[in-house]
Amino acid sequence: MRYVDDLVICDDDFRKLQSIENQVDAYLQTHLGMRLARHKTHLAPTCHGLDFLGYFLKPYCTYVR
Repeated sequence: MRYVDDLVICDDDFRKLQSIENQVDAYLQTHLGMRLARHKTHLAPTCHGLDFLGYFLKPYCTYVR
């Protein structure tokens, strides 16, 4: 999911997510002169939920924040 400068990538493989995170950061640096905000980057299981665009998303339900 992407909205303006917010991005969510989901996968079951933690190592794959780490690799994607590094690839995204490299792309941003190389092509746009930007970097990921590491203090805003989180890798976590989906069961913990996700606060995104005013909603708190869980695997089987969505709450308005």
